[in-house]
Amino acid sequence: MTLLFADVSEFQEDIDWTAYGAAHRAVIVRAAVTFWSRHQQRTIYRADLTWAQNLPGARTHCDWRGFYLYLDATANPRRAARLFADTVGPLLPGEVAILDLEEGDGDQSARRAEFLDELHAPVEWTYSGLDFSQHHLPGVAIDWLAAYQDNEPTKPHLLWQNTDAAQWPGIAKPCDGNRFNGTLDDLIALTTNPSLLEVDMPLNDDDVKKIWGFPGVDNVQGGAQTIWRTVVEGTVNSREVRRLEGQVAVLTTALQALAQAKGADAAAITKAVVDKINSLHL
Repeated sequence: MTLLFADVSEFQEDIDWTAYGAAHRAVIVRAAVTFWSRHQQRTIYRADLTWAQNLPGARTHCDWRGFYLYLDATANPRRAARLFADTVGPLLPGEVAILDLEEGDGDQSARRAEFLDELHAPVEWTYSGLDFSQHHLPGVAIDWLAAYQDNEPTKPHLLWQNTDAAQWPGIAKPCDGNRFNGTLDDLIALTTNPSLLEVDMPLNDDDVKKIWGFPGVDNVQGGAQTIWRTVVEGTVNSREVRRLEGQVAVLTTALQALAQAKGADAAAITKAVVDKINSLHL
């Protein structure tokens, strides 16, 4: 079986995540980008302009998610890794941190190693093009390989980006398409670090906001994040998420009160939170 899904960034603008997720349960989202500004004569380090919308959209509607940073040839790889970590926050089990490395002269292996060493994410992939990787990343295993051609490359890889002009439900403009040789469950199993299911991971308020993709407490989504925080009473680890499934009635009551106060749809908020819990696959 072949699994098909998109990778997206600010170039896709407004994505209808409900429509996309109804047809495709995997996605890769650009979290951050680095680039050289001729006007400012310096390297820019920033989050993707649609990250704030795409993170909750992807986590609500897709069961598997990858997040990547584009590393410009002028960027400091360690600073870029810190940008990625600050932007994404703690990864959920099964989520993948991806370095997009397709620029630079000479051997780029050392810059890749610096980025991954600084990031030290539970699951780390490298993306590059077939030609670039052969000339600038000798001996490096490319997990996500770009090659816009009819036949899948023989160079070893886990995921093949085979086009930059695919059409997807919920995405108005054509964008990148990817092929994985296996099922969604295979992909999830491939990228789930078993140690995450056993090790406690205490989180602070900012971590929780990043995990859920909520910008703050002054809107409906932020309110749902606050309720999540209240339920777990200050700390959470990956195993405790299971306990929330037995507290759905209490959570629903709290969400109904929130929705009444803010004029939102309580059922919709409840479904979104419960779907997030179920999507963790813990």
